[in-house]
Parts: sequence; C-alpha cells; structure tokens
Amino acid sequence: MERYVRFVIRNRVLVVVAIALVTVVLGFESSRLKMAIKLKEQLPQEHPYVQIQNTVEDLFGGDSPEVIGVFATHGDIYSPSLMNKVVRLTEGVLNTPGVVRSSVMSLASPNVRSVTSTEDDISIERFADGEMTDEKVARMKELLSRDPLILENLVSEDGSGTIIAMDVGSGPDEELQKSLLALVEREKDDSVQIVLAGGPTLRMEIMRYTALAFPLLLVAIVLIALIHYDAFRTMQAAFLPIVTAILSMIWAMGILGATGQLMDTWSSVTPIAILAVAAGHAVQILKRYYEELRYAPNSHEAIVRALSKVGPVMIRVCLIAAFGFGSLMFVGIRSVRVFGILLAVGILSAMVIEMTLIPAVRAMMTPSQKERDHESREGWLERIVGRVTVWVLNRPIQCLVVTLVVTVVFGLGFNRVAVNNNVYNWLPMSSQVRQDYQTLNERLRGATSLKIVVEATEPGALKSPDALKALNDLEEYIRTQQGLAAVSGFADIVRRMNKALASQDAIPESSDLIAQYLLLYEGSGPDALSSVVSADFSQTVIQAFTRDDSTGFAERVFENIRSFADKRFEGLPIRARVAGGALGVNAAMDQVVMKEKEMNMIQVSAVIFVLASLFLGSVWGGIFVMIPMILALLINIGMMGWSGIWFNMSSAAISAMGVSIGADFAVYLMFR
Repeated sequence: MERYVRFVIRNRVLVVVAIALVTVVLGFESSRLKMAIKLKEQLPQEHPYVQIQNTVEDLFGGDSPEVIGVFATHGDIYSPSLMNKVVRLTEGVLNTPGVVRSSVMSLASPNVRSVTSTEDDISIERFADGEMTDEKVARMKELLSRDPLILENLVSEDGSGTIIAMDVGSGPDEELQKSLLALVEREKDDSVQIVLAGGPTLRMEIMRYTALAFPLLLVAIVLIALIHYDAFRTMQAAFLPIVTAILSMIWAMGILGATGQLMDTWSSVTPIAILAVAAGHAVQILKRYYEELRYAPNSHEAIVRALSKVGPVMIRVCLIAAFGFGSLMFVGIRSVRVFGILLAVGILSAMVIEMTLIPAVRAMMTPSQKERDHESREGWLERIVGRVTVWVLNRPIQCLVVTLVVTVVFGLGFNRVAVNNNVYNWLPMSSQVRQDYQTLNERLRGATSLKIVVEATEPGALKSPDALKALNDLEEYIRTQQGLAAVSGFADIVRRMNKALASQDAIPESSDLIAQYLLLYEGSGPDALSSVVSADFSQTVIQAFTRDDSTGFAERVFENIRSFADKRFEGLPIRARVAGGALGVNAAMDQVVMKEKEMNMIQVSAVIFVLASLFLGSVWGGIFVMIPMILALLINIGMMGWSGIWFNMSSAAISAMGVSIGADFAVYLMFR
C-alpha cells in the first residue's frame, strides 16, 4: 500500500487529469438519463398473481386502469346537465390516444348496452347517448332499474355518482394525463365534483414527487459540507470529501446512463445515498491524515502513513458495503435489483476515487497551521462522546441491561408490523391524486379491482351451456363474498340477453340460442364483447371491486374463490386462475416483501458476517460487527410496528442499506 500511495503522490497531476477525463465521459453519459416511472417493472414478474394480471393485459389490452368519477354536489346524477357531462367525457375518452376503446365502461359508452324486447321487436340500446333531455334521462333511469348489474357496476349506491372506467396502453403518461385532465377541467363547475385516478395519473404524481429528490440532493450536499467543516474547521477538509462524493455520484449515474437504464423512483434516491456513504469514507482518510500530520515530517509523508493504515480498511469496508447493497439484486423486483446494483457501483466508484483523488489532491495542498492545530483540540461532540464512553466502560452491566430492555421493548413490535404496498400510500395525504382515489373508494363500491381469468382447453368452449352455467355460478359466488362488489363477466351478458328476450334470468339450455344471443349482441357494436372474452371464446375475465386492499382480506377471498372454482369446474374443460387486478398485484407485492424481507436480511447479514470475519481475521470480529446491526434492525422495525408504519418495498430496501452502512462504521470503529 505504501508503494502505491507514493506512486499516486509522484504522479498526482496525471491522476487528477485521469479522474477528470473519466468524470467528463461519465458525466456526458449521465446527461442521457431520462426519468420514467414504470410501476410494472416494480412488480415481481415471477409471482402467479402478477402473471395473471399480465395475461389480462395481453388478452384485453391496456397497461393499467384509469377511472373518472363524476359526482353530483346536490341530488343525484339523473339530470340532463350532469348526464351531458358524462356523455361528453365518455366521447372524449373514446377519442383519446392511448385509451383501449373496447375497455371504456360508462353509462354513455357504446360498450355498455341495455337489451329489451317486446312482442314485435328486440332493442339493444345505449343507456345515454347524444344530447340528454329529461325524456332521455327518464328512459335511462327506467333501463337501469331493469338492469341491476349495470346499475351496481356504474352507479353509486345513493345514486349521486357514476364512473367512466377505461384501460390505457403503455404510451407516454404525460400526454395521456394532459388529455384526460383537459377533458375533466372543461366539465368542472359548482354542480359537480369530478375526480381522476388510476395508472397514468398515479405515475405522473409519483414522478412529480420523485423530482423533488434533486433539490434535496443540494440540501444534502450543503449539510454534509457543514458537518465536515464543524469536524475539521477548514474549507479544505469540508471541500475534499464533498468533491469525491459528488464525483462518485456522477460516475454511478454515468454508468447507469451508459447501460441505457431509465431513472425511476428507486434509482432517483441513489445519488443521495452514494453522496452520504462516499463522504463518510472520505472523512476516515482525512481524519487519519490529520492525526499523522502531527508527527510526520511533512504533508506527503502524512498522506503515505495515513493511507497505508486506513486504506486497506477502507477497501474492505467498501467491499462489504458493495456486497451488502449488491445483495438486493436477488430481490424479485427489477427496480429494487437495479437500485441495489447502482448503489454497489456507486460505492466501488467512491473507493476508486478516494484511493486516487484524495491523496493526489491532498498532496497538491499545503496544510495550514490551523489544520495542524485543530487535531489537538477537543470539540463539543468529542466531549459528549468521551463522557458516554466513560459511562459505558465504568458501567458495562448497566449498559447491556439497558440495551437488552430497549431491544426487547421495541422488538415486541416486530410481529405487529403490517405489510402494505398500495402505491397510493406512497403519496402524502395532501396529494390531490390520493384524495381523489379515496373519494372513489369511499363513494363508489371500491377502487381496487379484482380480476379472475377463466381459460378453456379448446376454442369456443366458453359458449357451451355447461361452461356458461359454471361461470355464472362463480360470478354469483363472488357476489356473496363480503367486501366485493360490482361483479361482472361474460356470463352476465348471456344471462341479461336471456332475461330480456325470454324473460328467464338464467343461462339458456340451448347452444344454438346462446350463439344467436351472442351474434345479436356483437352486432350492436364492434367492441361489444372484446372487453370480456377472447375472439375464439377460450378465455374470459371476471371483474369485481373492493374498498379493502389488505393482504389478509385478499388471501381469504382468493382462497374461497379458488376452492369454489375448483369444485364447480370439475369435469369441465375450463379452469380459473385467481387472481389479478390491483388486489392481486398488491397481494403479490406484500407476499414478496414479507418473504424476501426475511431472506434478504439473512442474506445481507451472512455476507457481512463472512466478509467482516475474513477482513478482521476473527469470527468474534464478525460477531461484534453484526450484533449492533441486528439490534438496530430489531429496534427500527419494531418501532414501525408500534407506531403503525407499514412495511413495504421501500422500508425493506432501506433496512438492507442500514445493515450495510452500519457494518461500515462498526469495522472502522473496531479498526480504530
């Protein structure tokens, strides 16, 4: 190490130039970075619930749902003025690029029709269309009274609100949201409350808050510089760690840009994390340098002595941190994997820069007398730490007892931790998007969707009376599940047709009659059936909504539906896949976080223990490194349990970070 440091000092100009050139290149690459919030990439793609949701999207289009809620501020929706707003909004949605037309569901959608018959005629008509008058509204109300399924799916229980639901493709969220917002703003007035929630709106709101990470980065730089200045009382000491940390950040972001990755919610916070960790390592070198400066004959010799002693430790600590963060690559969520790899790359970049740039730049500077004198002075923080240390050394038993009691008290909250990965909970209560989501959830029959895919072994099988009866029974069973509402599916259409045309509220016994009904219904519009059943009638989706998005509720309902479907479909060429939709996706996220939370903590701890034991040359050294990390983790998660803070993807990743960063300081402390 000593020969290496002397080489860097002799060639300090070349070293600085080389670091500058690499920084320029990677800085250019970082300028190519773009921000994109792709919530789908934050899902565990190997989980069956997510795969079911992917199947729904592949079959019926749309990357995510979007909902417009229209609520009368006084009275109900059955007025010409309000229904004309619904008609105009629906027409605007149907003509908005990116919206899957066949998925648009509203009282004014061509995909939602009423079937009626008389002795002389069969009528398939839209509930609302064109300029709505008192007569048309009265007719709509009459049709809805005959069709409780449509009424339940699209109108609130008190009649004061209705929805326009749609699925959207994977196009640019910004353009789509601008179009939808423009439609909504044109219709807003004192007579109505219109809210907007769903995938594109949520992603744009998250992007808005994610962008706040960059101003916070400047705040972090200033705070770190102030802390360093307080520690060393020189501008040089405050300046050098910040520079190395910023360069480490640029390198990491440049590597991200060179690989063509996109910035998202996770990677947007890596610059702050890299900044903090890199600055912490740089301080260790400077602290040792100032200690050696008191006894070394000159500054260059102090650099050699300092880096020769602390350099090997810093390399080991950086490797421990890099492996700790890198262990996140085994998490089953792509965004978290990228987050972990980026942090690992950032730490390794910091190691390279600090082992080259700091000795080179420090060798170019002449230490002032103030710098030489400051090391011998005792600051306020040193005095506090000194007193705490004396107390601990004089009362080791009391210290251990206090630590044990605190750990047990907080650790008891560990089992109280609730897992919830509803993305809306990422937003503050003041967010208009979160408030709109809550309005939809409270005033309608729920804003969280449940989707069940039913697949047949051969084309056309879903048109058979036996299959449709089984589908209808499954839909009816889902309606009996407390907490689920607005259930709809392919069998509903056939049953509604039979009720309207044959006055029988049941699935027909005749395959020919079913075929005639479907032909008649398809003739009412090109997208009449495409939102619920595949073109070859081999796959269909049943949809429901709920206000409860908890994992406990989801798993209980899923198990009930799965058990019923297995028994009811026995002997038939069809099977049910439970479950997709937002409820299934949230449950998948919760399961993965709970499972991988434990595995990842064990994995990170094992990596750190092995590396620390190897680097310190002692198993006891590894144990001493891990004990405070484990206790801190128990206290932290236990505090979340006692305070009611949800455990989610973010806190799982932060827990792994805490263990890795804490291990760094434990190794430094033991080295000292």
